[in-house]
Amino acid sequence: MLSLPFYLHPIPEVKHKDFNFEPQEIKYYMLHKPTLVIGVSRNPDRYANMAVRALKMHGHPVYALGREDFLYDDISVHSLWENIPQVHTITLYVKPEHQR
Repeated sequence: MLSLPFYLHPIPEVKHKDFNFEPQEIKYYMLHKPTLVIGVSRNPDRYANMAVRALKMHGHPVYALGREDFLYDDISVHSLWENIPQVHTITLYVKPEHQR
């Protein structure tokens, strides 16, 4: 049996006494909150690139920041913060030596 990566699984239905949103409301919220992925490179095997593909595949608005400007999977990768609009979530995939 082939197991899917965690980012390809459907959103589970959540039932909790303090959490009364319907799954379609959760999906609407998630689809309208842009995510910035930091650490995108030209190497498609990098985790940052996998995150960009997964977010895009699930319909999330995604922006990418890397060390150079280029186009990855129809998404512009920017090298300057000034080119990134306001986002809701930031994910970081950067080696420790590049974080300095």
